[in-house]
Amino acid sequence: MTTAVRRRGADDVLAGPIAELALAPPRGDGRTLANWRVLAAAGARRLDPARLLEAHLDAAVILADLDAPAPTPGSLWGVWAAQAPGAVVEAHAAGDGWVLRGAKAWCSGADRCTHALVTAEAPDGPRLFAVDLAEAGVRPDGGTWRGVGMRGSGTAGVRFDDVPARAISSGEAYLDRPRFWHSAIGVAAVWFGGAVGAAAPLRRRLATGRGDAHDAAHAGHVDATLAAAADVL
Repeated sequence: MTTAVRRRGADDVLAGPIAELALAPPRGDGRTLANWRVLAAAGARRLDPARLLEAHLDAAVILADLDAPAPTPGSLWGVWAAQAPGAVVEAHAAGDGWVLRGAKAWCSGADRCTHALVTAEAPDGPRLFAVDLAEAGVRPDGGTWRGVGMRGSGTAGVRFDDVPARAISSGEAYLDRPRFWHSAIGVAAVWFGGAVGAAAPLRRRLATGRGDAHDAAHAGHVDATLAAAADVL
């Protein structure tokens, strides 16, 4: 896994959309909707990289909100905060820093991310840590999760064996950020883009004159549903 992480990072498929994002927009500067549009456009093209793009944006905003250094150019960050039965990461003090031990489930981009924000249980409660995935103690743990729409996202379990980590915040600070829900809605923007992409063959059928009245009726229903979803976003 270490070799794959060093090699891949933000490849050509992701580099362009990442460049379009305001990765650490100041609070209230109006870039949130613009970023969701970038996510939706990426999702309409291909869901897997769009989901990884959303996680990278989420990580950048989290780091900005918590006054931590921003992602470096060319890096690709994941946010691995899911909790699963039997998959627990513990944080232990080590000198002036921390090390992580344990397993984390459902880590999207495990095969290509260069860094990740990882939640772990510390002696004083949950904390959020930044981890360089090129560290020797990072390795796969279990099989790849192939969820519908995310088969190519490299989502898998990851084990940490005394991996150095940089503390970013307590768990409460991560969850209580003003933009926590903005980031969560970014996932919905990706899935909205995926729905737009799924509707494209029907639209092409009608545009080329191969559709009939039934196709047109379905297209009208799809357009109305997508318009409602866009209005909600």
